Amino acid sequence: LHIIGLGLTPDSISLKGVNVVKRCTKVFLDAYTSILVSYEDMAQLMKETLNRTDLIQADREMVEKRSDLILTDAKTSDVAFLVVGDALCATTHSDLYLRAVQQNIEVKVIHNASIVNAVAATGLEIYKFGRTISVPFFEEKWRPASFLVKTVQNFQLGMHTLLLMDIKTHELDWKCYMKGLERYQNPRYMSCAVCCQQIMQVFNEKCEEFEEAQQACKENKFDENVRVVACMRVGTDQQRFICCSIKDMAGLDKEMGAPLHSLVVLGNEVSEMEEEM
Repeated sequence: LHIIGLGLTPDSISLKGVNVVKRCTKVFLDAYTSILVSYEDMAQLMKETLNRTDLIQADREMVEKRSDLILTDAKTSDVAFLVVGDALCATTHSDLYLRAVQQNIEVKVIHNASIVNAVAATGLEIYKFGRTISVPFFEEKWRPASFLVKTVQNFQLGMHTLLLMDIKTHELDWKCYMKGLERYQNPRYMSCAVCCQQIMQVFNEKCEEFEEAQQACKENKFDENVRVVACMRVGTDQQRFICCSIKDMAGLDKEMGAPLHSLVVLGNEVSEMEEEM
């Protein structure tokens, strides 16, 4: 099994990665943890650069519950699993690695750039970042605020926080499923504005599910005026950064543009050099 990082853009796969993909019997593209372009566009790129038309889309169900579809052939032949960014930045891919090893499958990893190191383009110092945190979409009956508690923990230590935005690329429509129809929701990509809107909800709504986060924010003077940096389409020709308060970012829906987005929450200490950058 070859777990291959694609980098930040579709054409950023390394020469080593290209050569490995050419000899693999099957090639899977992870469409669960992140995605650079649509599956169709990626398949076209594979056709143009590698003369392959057999790219297999690996959605959440396949990666988490049906990994045997990926690993079975890897027992006897070369199989590639393509990952946006670096090969092992997501715990999902580490889990796939471990499952392969448990089945005595040899695993080789080809690393690449990811948002975790490319966030240095903001001018912030990499070694001053704390725990990286994923932010889920709030749903009608599920609004976890633990991401904000962890962000505040970084903040009070003077550390910046990289927030990874949620994506929904192949999610089952449960309302249709309950009627016996297998339908999937349209893809959704969280923007930095939506992320800040959710943070503002946590600040302002009085409800039990937000109490812990609200208390942490109050104790550490973490409020709507804390500065954040929107990181949009990093590594592409269309990359853009916006720095402002959480409150102001929440109102910038029209400024966001296409995905992928990540948000940096500045710690309570910012150096002079970081300010200048």
